[in-house]
Amino acid sequence: MNLSSALGSVPAEVEQACSTIHTQQQEGGDKGTSSSIEELLSTEQLSNLPDEILDIDLDYARKSLQTYREAILQQRKARLQCLQLLLQSRCSFGSLDAARAFGC
Repeated sequence: MNLSSALGSVPAEVEQACSTIHTQQQEGGDKGTSSSIEELLSTEQLSNLPDEILDIDLDYARKSLQTYREAILQQRKARLQCLQLLLQSRCSFGSLDAARAFGC
């Protein structure tokens, strides 16, 4: 199972609890005032998490997302360069010269 499918199967309650903890950690720093996952979710909810979520290799997932991000940035840069070259050529690709050569 790929990362997007695994993350898509996270129940809404778990996602909300994780978001709450993340927000608390961002606002409180390292003071230790953030809630624990056990305080926000019942034991039943935690025990029903799919194995695909529990088995995610976070280091690999982070590296994969970073690689994907870099590929997207390179594509954007290449598209911008392509547009700039297109505008510099004034959309003239030699078709007028070819037409003149054939007397059109």
